[in-house]
Amino acid sequence: MASASDGGSPPQTATATIYINVIDVNDNAPDLDRALYSVSVPEDAPTGTTLERILASDADEVSEGRLRFQVEEPFDELFSVTPEGDLVTVAALDREKEAAYAFRVTVSDDGPLDYPYGGVASRITDRVFTSTCLVEVTVSDVNDVAPSFEEDSVSASVSENAPAGTSFAKVAARDADEGRNAEVHYFLEDSYSSRFSVGRVDGVLRSEAPLDREEREQYKLAVVATDNGSPR
Repeated sequence: MASASDGGSPPQTATATIYINVIDVNDNAPDLDRALYSVSVPEDAPTGTTLERILASDADEVSEGRLRFQVEEPFDELFSVTPEGDLVTVAALDREKEAAYAFRVTVSDDGPLDYPYGGVASRITDRVFTSTCLVEVTVSDVNDVAPSFEEDSVSASVSENAPAGTSFAKVAARDADEGRNAEVHYFLEDSYSSRFSVGRVDGVLRSEAPLDREEREQYKLAVVATDNGSPR
């Protein structure tokens, strides 16, 4: 409220109501609801899978709805954040190559803003405010790798009068998956009427019946390695 009066006698006065609008200035940094986001994603997740929503706000009216998200390099080749704050994959993941990622996401306001005042565009501020959070992504295993033998073929010999249960060779296979998906079991395609066996877990080959060289002097055994995952 403002008033004015003249110098007469008696004085005459007038009053007026003045309304003041406080123009918002970009003087606040964006606010993130968490400093750390921890998420998990299966390695076979398709590109574009949403992992988490990063919630950010800004107390400044001029910045509301104008926040930008940026994943730090080089992780921006695998992950991105939409304008709505959704953290998504932008490339295929492979746990056998990389099982976990940790990177920063920066959220920034638009900074400089031309604001109309009295018919003239006025520059409110030239400063851009930013905030960051840490994102940890764990890539969970999917049974997508088959067991692989350390050697393609093994040569061995066993005496024809060796007792049953004599071990004469060992095979070994590895699986790059983890947990049950990496547990390897061994089987024989043909045991030659139970003359031979292979340890289901240790891969040790054994003779299980008397052998007669004069009857047959050579055998070719095919060992199959399979993992314990699902699907197989």
